[in-house]
Amino acid sequence: MDLPTIQPEYESDLDGKTTTDTKAICIIGAGPVGLAALKILLDSSQYKSGEWKPSVFEARDELGGVWLPASVPPTGEPPESAIYDSLTTNIPHPVMAYTSYPFPPSTALFPGAKVVLKYLNDYADHFDLRSHIQFNTTIKTVVRAGSRWEVTTSTNTILPFDFVMLCGGHYRIPRYPDTSGVTQWLSSGRASHSATYRHPSNMGDTVLVVGGGPSGQDISAEMCTAARTVIHSLTGAPAEDIGKLKRRGRVTQYGDNGQVTFEDGSMETGIDHCILATGYEYSFPFFSEDVIRCAVPPAVPPLPMDLYNSTYNVFPLARHMFPLTKAFPSSSLAFLGLLVRVAPFPLFYKSSISKLDGNNLEDLR
Repeated sequence: MDLPTIQPEYESDLDGKTTTDTKAICIIGAGPVGLAALKILLDSSQYKSGEWKPSVFEARDELGGVWLPASVPPTGEPPESAIYDSLTTNIPHPVMAYTSYPFPPSTALFPGAKVVLKYLNDYADHFDLRSHIQFNTTIKTVVRAGSRWEVTTSTNTILPFDFVMLCGGHYRIPRYPDTSGVTQWLSSGRASHSATYRHPSNMGDTVLVVGGGPSGQDISAEMCTAARTVIHSLTGAPAEDIGKLKRRGRVTQYGDNGQVTFEDGSMETGIDHCILATGYEYSFPFFSEDVIRCAVPPAVPPLPMDLYNSTYNVFPLARHMFPLTKAFPSSSLAFLGLLVRVAPFPLFYKSSISKLDGNNLEDLR
């Protein structure tokens, strides 16, 4: 077995600014969140004076995060990105853009994924961010060692850091419902998660789409061009038939031979395939249980002493970022980009500023 290589406490940076007083900052992920965090760090007086040294680690060979499509056909389980061919932003680009870098004026109001990916690459090139990113580098473990964090990468190298910024997003690990019978549908190939969906294709005459979020809405509409009947299941929805589209409530049972039962007791039969547009889980596989517990947190008050990941949220966090725990300094670790239904890129930018402010905070409890 190859032994890990432990790097010296601090290496000289290319510009020669790094000293023993330099604080090393680890940024995990070079998607929209990681790029914003890196930009803020590079603009700081602390970076320019050599007090801070950021390092960005990106698992894939290019930047962009979820906006970088997976290979065609998608490989891996789950695929590296859930982007489907027709995806566009669901907020106007003037609201979505980083405050320091607008989209070109000719951009469609709701741009497609390829346009957003180009925008992120242009942003990185304009502010010279690429030179700080280590591509094809996965984070294996992040552990607390004394007063610092030790980060082990896929190259089996252990690197010490004073601060860690988690910028990996939360659209990678599919969330599957625990509805009775769904496991059998998945194992037989009758059901799949929307993470593998790319465009409408022949999945049979009758297709069920489960989920009322943006992906569920898009996919149910698109599949009407390929299937004779599309059944769209949304919790609490009244039964309604509109041409090829049938709207139904929440599925309560996946039965044999393509039969499903809904929350109002009604049934549909002969379903050839089901697409589960049921969202994604928060996942931080590089942490052990002594950093964050994978469980539902206890009822409050009082606030728990430990940090919890229920897969739906991380709790307790101050400012939706800083862990409220006694196990390590709150400001040494930041969860960026966890919020949903927001204007994402400007929020990532402001969150990164808050993280830098947080570095000057004592215990936040």
